[in-house]
This record gives sequence, C-alpha cells and structure tokens, in this order.
Amino acid sequence: METQVWLELALAAKYIQKEQYNTLLTLSEEVGRLLSYMITRHEKFAKWKC
Repeated sequence: METQVWLELALAAKYIQKEQYNTLLTLSEEVGRLLSYMITRHEKFAKWKC
C-alpha cells in the first residue's frame, strides 16, 4: 500500500518515531481492510444502481 511506503520513508528520514510509525501502520492496515470490505460488498454501500 502506498501509505505504508510513505510511512517507511518518514521513519527512515526521522520525521516520525518508531512508536508513531507502528501506530500509523496499524491504522493504515485497518483502513485498507475496511476499504476492501466495502469494495467486495459494494451493494451494501451504494444507494444507486449502475
């Protein structure tokens, strides 16, 4: 995921600390799971028909 690459870059450049990296990485993974769920079950979220 692109966000994870940016987090790794921020950590390597010392813009964020390891603890922040771990927290943000966990949150980005959760967002990814939620988006995947919404994509695979799009009929639950779409109010219109294509």
